[in-house]
Amino acid sequence: ARNYFNIPLPESYSFPRIGISGLYMPLGCKYRFSWDLVKTMKWENQFNSDMPVWLEEKDAKYCEKLLNKMGIEEKDWFVCLHVRESGFRKDKGRRKYRNSDIISYIPGIKEITNKGGWLIRMGDNTMKPLPPMERVIDYPFTEAKSELMDIFLIHRCKFYIGTQSGIYDVAKIFNKKVLLTNMYNWT
Repeated sequence: ARNYFNIPLPESYSFPRIGISGLYMPLGCKYRFSWDLVKTMKWENQFNSDMPVWLEEKDAKYCEKLLNKMGIEEKDWFVCLHVRESGFRKDKGRRKYRNSDIISYIPGIKEITNKGGWLIRMGDNTMKPLPPMERVIDYPFTEAKSELMDIFLIHRCKFYIGTQSGIYDVAKIFNKKVLLTNMYNWT
């Protein structure tokens, strides 16, 4: 495998490639990427428009009921927080630069809850649990945890805080305001 910056190719970050052929070789164009082509395709307008992404109404209603069971009512606002750890990808000792300690986020969590919001910590059950706090849901350790609910929570949150990991892309798809912490790649 080829190396980039002394990182084997399988370890490199891969970006979503939806629509790449239309962007780099539109309409069977023989030529590769060019800035002139970018101008004619008005990429700036394409990238600044919302993607038509939604949840089925029955799924949204189901998830809203689960959210109510967790204590959050429709009138309440909440923030989703995801802090990457090594458990999901089983990469302990290999990708330390991508991981963070959830405990260091507690002052920010308290700021959100002091302002009247709720905090929903996203992730999986291999993560270090949060200490009990008012208006904080350690969602990976609840019965509500599911892929559908992951998507719903990010769709419904006021904004998203997270580290650079796959679930961050869901926030981008839903055009959420994002605070990205501990970012290691500025692409």
